[in-house]
Amino acid sequence: MVSVTVVARTTLDSEASPAQLEVSAADVARGYVEVPAATRLLVTNTSRRGYLLSVWPQVQVFSTVVVTHGGYESQLGTDGGEIFDPRWGRAMPLVLSFRFMLAAGVKPGTYPWPLKFQVDPPGISGSSE
Repeated sequence: MVSVTVVARTTLDSEASPAQLEVSAADVARGYVEVPAATRLLVTNTSRRGYLLSVWPQVQVFSTVVVTHGGYESQLGTDGGEIFDPRWGRAMPLVLSFRFMLAAGVKPGTYPWPLKFQVDPPGISGSSE
């Protein structure tokens, strides 16, 4: 009898992501910044259980961020969070749009891009981008 165990592997490559977040006076008055199709990633995932996209805030300019991906919306707070995607395969495109609900006291200006991403198979730590 022969047994084979395939270790789940998940990788993330960035195709495009903004370096900065522009906040205008109109954005501050409205209370949020909308950034459609801002980040394009390629995910390779060998786990048939899907993968988790971790979102890590880097700059505290928002109180909540709504991440839209493939017709789904996920709302994350200032501590970030994880988004489950059931897909598996090679070089799967993932396009992310964002609505940043601005934190109290944020002024118009240019800020470093406030998010960092990491992908992992469920239950396993992995690579980051």
